[in-house]
Amino acid sequence: MTRSRFLPLLALAIVACTPTVGTSSGPAPATSEYRKLLVRLQAKDTSIDFTALRLAYAASPDYAPYGSDADDHRDSLSAALARRDYRRVIVEADAALTIDYLDIRTHVLRAYASEQLGDEPGVAWDRLIAARLVQSIMQSGAGTVDSPYVVVSVAEEYALLGIKHYQSGMQSLGKCGTRPCDILETIHQDTQEKRTFHFDITLPMTYMRRQFEGKH
Repeated sequence: MTRSRFLPLLALAIVACTPTVGTSSGPAPATSEYRKLLVRLQAKDTSIDFTALRLAYAASPDYAPYGSDADDHRDSLSAALARRDYRRVIVEADAALTIDYLDIRTHVLRAYASEQLGDEPGVAWDRLIAARLVQSIMQSGAGTVDSPYVVVSVAEEYALLGIKHYQSGMQSLGKCGTRPCDILETIHQDTQEKRTFHFDITLPMTYMRRQFEGKH
């Protein structure tokens, strides 16, 4: 299911499914923490806590789980990839990552383009970032109804499935205990194993609820 098809379903479920999240601390501390961690990462400090980075991003004004200006660059990236214009892929990937550095798919595609151009350090860096982000998601749970993966965006769901070689099928909204969850039916691309994945979408749904309430 594409993001545009998913959003109407999400909007219908926001009020009923999204738990109230406190805001007493305000956005400034989280924003400062996100920027601080991001600067360290971009300076090649891979000792940072990637889960803390992701959660700080979700608490910051930069947070855009359902689309941002980076989408235009991702579209141009895909077009350049189809033309095998790998230098253009790098340019568009860099532009997208300037806006959203935590997008796993962009790092994966940038690594592929770097490989085609013989840039081994570039390959290693983007693969490392993608792997650490995916590892952070997988450490948050088991992908089951009792222990869902905690994601900060729908894009993280599909990135994780892609890394694990699962193709998504039917998607629905449900509950994992008291938490709102995306439920994805998948099939493994190699073994044809069928598996249901559960993703805790409290963070993106809370964002959407606040956006919705702000317009009324």
